[in-house]
Amino acid sequence: MGRYFGWGMFAVLFGVALRSTESSFYIPPWFWMVSFFCFVTVFLCISALQFRIVVCLVFAFVFGMWRVDVAPRPHLRRIDGRAFLVRTQVVDVWTARRNAVTARIAPHFSPDETALVAGILYGDADFSKTAKDRFVSSGLMHVVAVSGSNVTILIRAISLILLFFGLHRRHAFFLSSGSLILFTLFVGIQPSVLRAGLMAWAVLIAREIGHPTSAFRLLLTSAFILIMWNPWQLLFDVSFALSFLAMWGVLAWTPIFTKWFWFLPTRFSLREIASMTASATLMTAPYLAWAFGRLSLAGLITNLFALPLVLFIMAGGAIVAVLGTMPFASVVAVPLQGFVRAMYFISRLAEAVPWLDLGVQSMTSVFCVSAYLLLIFLWISVRGDMDEGCGKVGIFFGRVSID
Repeated sequence: MGRYFGWGMFAVLFGVALRSTESSFYIPPWFWMVSFFCFVTVFLCISALQFRIVVCLVFAFVFGMWRVDVAPRPHLRRIDGRAFLVRTQVVDVWTARRNAVTARIAPHFSPDETALVAGILYGDADFSKTAKDRFVSSGLMHVVAVSGSNVTILIRAISLILLFFGLHRRHAFFLSSGSLILFTLFVGIQPSVLRAGLMAWAVLIAREIGHPTSAFRLLLTSAFILIMWNPWQLLFDVSFALSFLAMWGVLAWTPIFTKWFWFLPTRFSLREIASMTASATLMTAPYLAWAFGRLSLAGLITNLFALPLVLFIMAGGAIVAVLGTMPFASVVAVPLQGFVRAMYFISRLAEAVPWLDLGVQSMTSVFCVSAYLLLIFLWISVRGDMDEGCGKVGIFFGRVSID
């Protein structure tokens, strides 16, 4: 039954995509009312399961179109003929609290170093233009965007603390869920944060009820929830697209790249980091080339050195943020500053290989879609050669379990 729900969610997303691209023509409200009434009538009149499934899928497709029609039209900015969703900066009580935490970190570092620590902790990266250009060209800008890694570290840390104090599993579930909600509110309502938060919360629920969890289905479900909240994100929000494409790539291609990168050592998780980086790069490359006319491959190298430092910077930055100006904070800040400066040194490595920063001027929407269809075809072709752990992964949702 879960498979039919999955295809139903895909039907909704296809309806959202079609209506988003052809939203200029007006569809009167009576059309939607008559359509829904006809679907209900046909569903009740037929008894064959196969026909009912078809009716439900068509209904889901029309429902996706209707969701776009009733959603407030956002402000779209056109750049080189492409439309992008413009997000307004929301200033609320959480913004003030993030600024307060940043102020506790700032006395120990330079402005750009403070921006890096704050960015890794909660995505508040106020870089100078020079530092931002270096991180973009080196393919390291993702380390200062809150995503699944931050949420995973948070949940694991909380779980270890709760287990250490011998808390009951049910109590631990509620405390972990509450911490996840507070962290999401603290870092700000962003697509990557909401995606990671929804997936993490679904994993917590699955663990609580003892039900196996499909990572692909969780990704699809979180995308569906966010699209229902704001359907214009699907085609016009860059951060939404990159977040889900990167995660899709990690889930689908990492087992394959892990086998292909057999020659890399497993020490310090180098093989895992290389496989995940290659997977995310592969799935985001066509979109980046289409949206920005630019593609950086330097991240394939820089991430091998930079990602192992992220955990140390997160841990040290959290301790410094808690201690603030207390004397012991300076003791923690000294090694933390070394890790931060090492990260900046890695970001400058891309300057030694400028040819990895590619300019792509001819990527059209047709070429972009064709590239993803080719990637799907290649994935289907190579997955049959993988072992049991890799071969049963569905293209969009499958049997990868999160335990």
